[in-house]
Amino acid sequence: MPHFDWLVVGAGITGCTLAERLAANGKRVLLIDRRAHLGGNCHDAPDAAGVLVHTYGPHIFHTASREIHDYLSQFTEWHDYEHHVEASIDERFVPMPCNLNTIRDLWPDQHVELERALLSRFSYGTQLSVSQLGEVPRFREVADYLFERLFKGYSKKQWGKWLTELDESVFARVPIRLSRDNRYFTDTFQGPPSDGYTAMMTRMVLDSPRIVVLLGQEFRQLDRSLAYEGVLFTGRIDEFYEYSYGQLPYRSVRFEFETFATRSVLQRTGTVNYPTSSPAHTRSTEFRIITGQGGDFTTVCREYPLDADATHEAMYPVPCASSHATAAKYQGLATHERRVQFCGRLGGFRYVNMDQAVEWALDIASTIV
Repeated sequence: MPHFDWLVVGAGITGCTLAERLAANGKRVLLIDRRAHLGGNCHDAPDAAGVLVHTYGPHIFHTASREIHDYLSQFTEWHDYEHHVEASIDERFVPMPCNLNTIRDLWPDQHVELERALLSRFSYGTQLSVSQLGEVPRFREVADYLFERLFKGYSKKQWGKWLTELDESVFARVPIRLSRDNRYFTDTFQGPPSDGYTAMMTRMVLDSPRIVVLLGQEFRQLDRSLAYEGVLFTGRIDEFYEYSYGQLPYRSVRFEFETFATRSVLQRTGTVNYPTSSPAHTRSTEFRIITGQGGDFTTVCREYPLDADATHEAMYPVPCASSHATAAKYQGLATHERRVQFCGRLGGFRYVNMDQAVEWALDIASTIV
């Protein structure tokens, strides 16, 4: 009977980090995933035209942590890339997150006065939410305009809820920056793995003799003859408990890929956001801009958010009062588990970036070994 020290459920960035660290410290690991590929939502692969695309939407690794960057650098080189995003608003394309350049583009006749007023009230480089900006009477009209054009419609499309129904943290993820830095992320280390996320995670787990990988494998249908001492679960915590307190709300995305025969790129930035109710998609991403890949074709991906269901993978925990209350009940059950730990975006029911997922996994692995 095969025996393992740990069963890791989910072969995304969290699961692969857990498996690699445990195996590096002498543990026997069984890593499973219900999907037929490694990488989870970070999975990437060449499309029919040979363009390397991110199967589940754009992923740009970024971190301020040298430790995390150095850890992943054992398994990949990096493509030097700083992500830029524009928002299509009032027939203009303006930088996102909103910064002083965005204000210049939206108020071309008033931007000098507005910038002077903003920098007399806040220091250069300050980050604040649109609601914080609106608390200052002088800037309430500007804040209202930005809320209506950049945040309100995008939130409804992305989350299926108005911003007033969601946590304040949703505002904080896309701040207003009082600077002229058009980069979407400001972390020290940025850019995707040079030959893709799937290649990186393949090296993390398939090169180890202590890791056995089973793809296309449902947790509940795992061969009962397999033995393991404990479980590290990165899937949905509500699914693990068979929805005993009801389903937690997750959003998913329907992806529409279109390939064009051209050696040039079509967008000015890697991603373009569409924050108003029309068009129906939230953003479009051109992967060649992100990967630096050349060739005779370019592929654009458009994203249409919808609720997660049996055919659409859970991707984004919906952060609101009712979901946190339900999650707390499941987390209460988890405190009584002796052989199971939950982690990752789905297991912990909280949004984490890739570097945060890696850090979480490294922390757990360090307590085990």
